[in-house]
Amino acid sequence: MPWRARAHNRIAPIPSRRPMRAARRPQAPPDMSPFAQREMQSAVALAASGRHADADRAFERAIRASPRSPLARRRRGDCQYRAGRFVEAATSYAEAAALAPADGELRHALALALGRAGEIAASHGQYREAVALLPADADLHFNFGNALREAGDLVAAELMYTKAVVLRPAFAEAHCNLGKLHLDQGNAPLAQVHLERATALAPSLGSALVNLGALRDREGDYDGALAAYDAAIAADPRDAKAVGNRGSTLLRLGRHGQAVAAFREALALDPGFATMHCNLLFALQNDEDVDAATLFAEHRAFAARHEAPLKARWAAHDNDPDPGRRLRVGYLSPDLRNHPVAQFVAPVLAAHDRERFETIAYYTHAQVDAFTQGIAGQVDRFVRCHADSAEALAARIRADRIDILVDLAGHVGTGEILALARKPAPVQATWIGYPGTTGLDAMDYRITDAWIDPPGLTEALHTEKLARLPGFNVPFPVPAGAPQVEALPALDGRGPVVACLNNPRKIGPGVAAAWSRILAAVPAARLLLGGVPDNELRERLRGLFAAGGTDPSRLDFEPHRPFAEYLALYRRVDLALDPFPYNGGTTSFHCLWMGVPFVTLAGDRTAARSGASVLARAGLQDWVAGSVDDYVARAVRALADLPALDALRRSLRGRILADADNSAATVTRRLEEAYRRMWRRWCEGGAPEAF
Repeated sequence: MPWRARAHNRIAPIPSRRPMRAARRPQAPPDMSPFAQREMQSAVALAASGRHADADRAFERAIRASPRSPLARRRRGDCQYRAGRFVEAATSYAEAAALAPADGELRHALALALGRAGEIAASHGQYREAVALLPADADLHFNFGNALREAGDLVAAELMYTKAVVLRPAFAEAHCNLGKLHLDQGNAPLAQVHLERATALAPSLGSALVNLGALRDREGDYDGALAAYDAAIAADPRDAKAVGNRGSTLLRLGRHGQAVAAFREALALDPGFATMHCNLLFALQNDEDVDAATLFAEHRAFAARHEAPLKARWAAHDNDPDPGRRLRVGYLSPDLRNHPVAQFVAPVLAAHDRERFETIAYYTHAQVDAFTQGIAGQVDRFVRCHADSAEALAARIRADRIDILVDLAGHVGTGEILALARKPAPVQATWIGYPGTTGLDAMDYRITDAWIDPPGLTEALHTEKLARLPGFNVPFPVPAGAPQVEALPALDGRGPVVACLNNPRKIGPGVAAAWSRILAAVPAARLLLGGVPDNELRERLRGLFAAGGTDPSRLDFEPHRPFAEYLALYRRVDLALDPFPYNGGTTSFHCLWMGVPFVTLAGDRTAARSGASVLARAGLQDWVAGSVDDYVARAVRALADLPALDALRRSLRGRILADADNSAATVTRRLEEAYRRMWRRWCEGGAPEAF
């Protein structure tokens, strides 16, 4: 279904973090005895050499010698902080602060230590005290901004970063973090202002360059994105984020092999970088040279690296094993906003039987829009948890005693996969968002249908048991405000237009070769490709089709359009072509709703079969090809009978609306029956089973 590349939420780096600054050290006060000063200096030297126990004893002697002086306690805190002993550092700083309550820099140090010790509320309290004492300290405002951002308070973080750059206009790191914050919130113009300022102030600041690359990528300036990533890599060749982000831009350009190589290089630099490992899996899904068995093995390799170390800490679940009680179902997603996933799941959430199911949505993205607000009103509880670490998110879900946790992102999420790998719920299922297995042992089921996963075809490619809903596994997402269907455009005699308005990353050499054969067989036809900015991507596509024998002048390109304009493009299209091996998802639904049938090639894996499922919605199983030759022949045959295409065009919406299997009410009832079946199985103590 809506299996789309995750761009910046998935691949952009976290904001840069200025090194945690210890407070500036005053000279020894007059009330500190010479003996205490010598012991303190000795303690600092011992700590620097790693002799922490000896250092602690020397600090204690200094403190006993001058008990009213805060300096020895403060220096002890500094040494403990540098050694990673944050709880002890916080205690030392707190003792010093009790002796010097007006020392803002000491409170700054205490706030830093408390934050690293996990005492978030106490840390923020000390930051507020420090800001009141040191209102002109840019570093203090910057670090408080970092703490607020990590806690998810983006509005307050923005205020702190803004104050930091007002106090120090040349503060490159603060401009970088402010730009990244605006980027995460979808404010590209402000993000650009601050990221360009950061790179102008510090041309080799890698985090600013990587964030600027992410911004340019988001705006379709792929050449600019690659240039920014190249500059970051030149500044630090071991910057795994820069290397991996470069791979994501290469993937958007359809350069699958180079993207895969970049992701593997990033993982070699940082083997624990799970998000980049997810990017690798997503890139492999798009690569026509990767077979299904290899793809499954790569997903299992992800689990071996990232899930296996967590399994020893899985804890038993003590949820009430009553098979008939009201179930608490959690939906976990970064896409509960203006996104295809929300278009599918929102009608289901609205149709849930609230007497039998309690629903909790866990939203892991920072951006909030009208879709988000609407979904929040369709569930019993809406939880914003974009600031949670994977461990904290898993702990939150477990504490909420979720019975069935439903993943809506898989490997295109923002880190949810590592929370799922901790097995926070007794039953876990993946549905929508990702076209295939998670590879995790922690995932019990994948919710699907017999069109996407025909019995006997893909079971061996999943760690999950397949839960096939009768009919279809998602409701048909009728787009709001869609224009009316008009007559077939080719009837005006100007020649047919075939089109693909899917993400152009899905167009590889094999696809271009097949489509070139169609164009060769129908000389009057033109090919319209959507979502293609006027940049290197167009040149790549022209080259691909030229290699297949197509004159590039027969290609028409459209950039990304606002939704209403994108739907209106279908008025120019006579027949659509589904890419392979990664079929269209949401775009295929829109295509049918606008009266445009499409030809699809059904493959041997989930991502290669969504076209077959969508076509079945309208009874168009005859448009599903079993080979490339069959695919080409079906497309050519359809274009040879324009009156039949026109008649089909006019009937498609009626067909879709007439089939109850497409409705949200029907799909939701069947989904609830599947949940109940999963739950009964758990209550019985049995292993998950397919159905």
